[in-house]
Amino acid sequence: MSQPTILLLQGSFQLPEVYGRLTAALEKRGFPVVHPTLPSLSGQDETDFASKSLATDADQAQSILRRLVEDEHCNVLVLMHSYGGLVGTEGVPEDLSWSNRKSRGLAGGVFHLFFFAAFILAEGRAAAVSGGVRPKRRVYGAPPGFRPLGHAKQDGGAG
Repeated sequence: MSQPTILLLQGSFQLPEVYGRLTAALEKRGFPVVHPTLPSLSGQDETDFASKSLATDADQAQSILRRLVEDEHCNVLVLMHSYGGLVGTEGVPEDLSWSNRKSRGLAGGVFHLFFFAAFILAEGRAAAVSGGVRPKRRVYGAPPGFRPLGHAKQDGGAG
């Protein structure tokens, strides 16, 4: 069996070149890597740049996945860093999963989602309301007693 194809979905505050060493190391070990430039992270001088969004990026990721899975019958590992986790969460449909395709007698599919230092959203949630540090440094949805790093304890000591 050949190595799976890796779809790398990058973070929003890096240039694609930041991932060059990672991509080269994976390819040296025989993993084909597809690392698209996401529309919302490029072309800042284009007149339609302001209309590009997470949805635009997710659509592009899904289009690439459809080509890899449906046309080329690749087994795909989706590797997501930072903002790329949002893109992957939105852009990987269930019908492209390896198990879904196998149950229909089809080859290829997404067999693993790998989030590294990435955002993961529950279905139907938006990033702006899905936790994180908020005013007064409260973390919504966290377990009772949880405090963010550096948050002051009630007695005034550091958390």
